Amino acid sequence: MGFKCSNSRGVAALTEARTDGGAFPNADFLDFVTDGTVIRPLSRSRWAHVGRWRDKAHELRCATAVLCFALAPAAFAQQHLVVRTPTARSVAGVELTRVTTLRSPGRESAFVLPTAVVRDERGVLYVLDWMNPSPVWVFDATGKLLRSISRERALEDNTIVRALAIGAPDTLHVLSGGSVIFDAAGRTVRRRDVATDASIFGFLVFPNGDLVLQAVVATPGGFGYPLHTIGTRGERVSFGAGKSEAFDGHPTRVMGSLAHAGGNRFWANTIREYRVRLWTTKGELQRVIDRQVDWFDPWTEWDGRIDVAPPPPRLISTWQDRAGRLITLTAVAARDWAPVTGRNLAREAPPPTAAEFERANDSVLEIIDPRDGSLVATQRIRGTMIAIVADSLVVGLSSGIGKSTGLDVWKLRLVPPQAR
Repeated sequence: MGFKCSNSRGVAALTEARTDGGAFPNADFLDFVTDGTVIRPLSRSRWAHVGRWRDKAHELRCATAVLCFALAPAAFAQQHLVVRTPTARSVAGVELTRVTTLRSPGRESAFVLPTAVVRDERGVLYVLDWMNPSPVWVFDATGKLLRSISRERALEDNTIVRALAIGAPDTLHVLSGGSVIFDAAGRTVRRRDVATDASIFGFLVFPNGDLVLQAVVATPGGFGYPLHTIGTRGERVSFGAGKSEAFDGHPTRVMGSLAHAGGNRFWANTIREYRVRLWTTKGELQRVIDRQVDWFDPWTEWDGRIDVAPPPPRLISTWQDRAGRLITLTAVAARDWAPVTGRNLAREAPPPTAAEFERANDSVLEIIDPRDGSLVATQRIRGTMIAIVADSLVVGLSSGIGKSTGLDVWKLRLVPPQAR
């Protein structure tokens, strides 16, 4: 049995020890740091508990239970937050204004099905279209095509480009089994071996060079964990679920999104539940945001078909803005969803087109304050948004009969509750 005290800067873990002749037979409590290392056993006095708080400048220890118990209620209240929709009309809406449209030139080089977009500090947008011979497209802030990156340049072999991420200063990281790093002019900087034993669904690059992967790793030490930090020397820390939430074999347990949260912290989620967790790159869980809403029922399995049955809700993108608010993007079945003529479950379907995706899905944008779990804004939008790329920018599919697939860039603006 144990309990934990924490504040906004660190964690103190205090756990009751064995008293049956184990490793510390004379202790009722053990003092741990967050990586699980025992600092020291404590005496059998149940009134002498030691807490540990970390700061950049110093460490502070407190040997009184009074202070620890005084801090614990607030810490627990902030650790796991449930977000519900208020009954009163006190929640803002979201209005979108189109900024530009991204299109690839020519029929042969046109987008097939863009699946991810990232943006650097200059406003340059990088589009991942993994089914295309040129899987990465680069546009300036006005929507002008600057260049594309061919599969041969991005990869040493003919594997699939899995994910994109932005590093500093304005470097593009293209990830498959390894990571290829391009500078702002599109020149290859270097290649970095990452995880050839992994099926990768997303990743982030941190200023110190650490990478966080969202991946299924086929090694005994990493299997079952959806998140993996890889250091500059190749050292790996795997975390995120493991024994507490056994991996059930479905990639949807891992597929989701990642978002920077300042320093070495990041938000992580899977597509099949509206739950977002705040982690550090060391694997320390700091906060859990649970959104409870009638239009998102958690699910386990999905065959990926959107043509014969309405698709389930999928939490596909998150973003923390400069104010510390969490922006989420969820794909839901379109209100006017209809099956594709001539399709049925007994026959394998061809890969879905961008137009089919756009007809099958609506999008829900929400803004949550993670400090107290309050819902700031919510808005259902017709069409398929695929990524949040900045504090006020989202990107969605733009397709239709007679025109090639493109991507619309939209500016987000809050609409006060009284104006909805």
